[in-house]
Amino acid sequence: MSGFSFQTLAEDLLSLEINTIVKADMTGIKMPANRREAFLKVYKTYEDKLIELQTREPVVWGFSGLMGFLELRERARLGMKATTYQMEHSKLEKLEKQDLKEKLIMLSRIKAQCEQLITVFIQLAEAFYEKQEIAKNGGKLPEKPKEEGSQVFTIPKGRFDLETYREMMAERVESNEATSEEFAPCDESSYPWNNDLPRNKMHMIPDLELNASQLSLLRKVSEIGTERIMLQTVIHADGDVTTRIAERLIYEPNETLFNIHNQAVDSSVRFWGNLVDTIGRMASGLLGKAAPGKAAK
Repeated sequence: MSGFSFQTLAEDLLSLEINTIVKADMTGIKMPANRREAFLKVYKTYEDKLIELQTREPVVWGFSGLMGFLELRERARLGMKATTYQMEHSKLEKLEKQDLKEKLIMLSRIKAQCEQLITVFIQLAEAFYEKQEIAKNGGKLPEKPKEEGSQVFTIPKGRFDLETYREMMAERVESNEATSEEFAPCDESSYPWNNDLPRNKMHMIPDLELNASQLSLLRKVSEIGTERIMLQTVIHADGDVTTRIAERLIYEPNETLFNIHNQAVDSSVRFWGNLVDTIGRMASGLLGKAAPGKAAK
């Protein structure tokens, strides 16, 4: 994993987000220390939720790599389309309509978070192929080809191109289906930047190298999963505060939830303030140590 960065830490401290989640049961299991296991945990969580919402089929890619999250994203998108149609063309009671709204929100969250994880894999692929180019070019990075057009998730051609990769994987699936061979779609050869492999092989290869921002994203996605967020408060360093309330709480208010959330906000703000002060003192100390050296020059 990339080293500690004051800049990344400072950016993370610019806002504070407090979520109050209602969960039927709790296991208390933290995000796995192994990044590959963490991606697998998120993948299985999303897949189970899509199965529950009856939007997972058809299943082609069954592993927690780039192609797997692309497929989950597509299933969530199609589920959103079908749910929206049902809401617009069915006569529904108030709570029935609310259930569909919550389904739509969950599918939207899965789609958005899959897109973020897809971006992480593309960043890892780009970094991997960039290192290869540098090694082949005597330690120097060749000039990047100019990007033509702008598509979601597209990396400038010459290093890693998502559409080309997807076409290659689709051809692999079609080839195996045509020959009636037993086939579990995966791409183990891309392991330096991908996670498209069986779980029993994850601990036989090096872990994925994530920078601080990517690791923070993976941790947040892993912790929230597909739980129902009932209350959310976001506080920004400039003083702006936004509180979001699940619509169901308007119909069925729950004083206990509001009290728990308010206590969490108070505790988080105090901790946030102390953390900012601590980081400020650390940064001042480092700058103070660097100053005499500069003066000596």
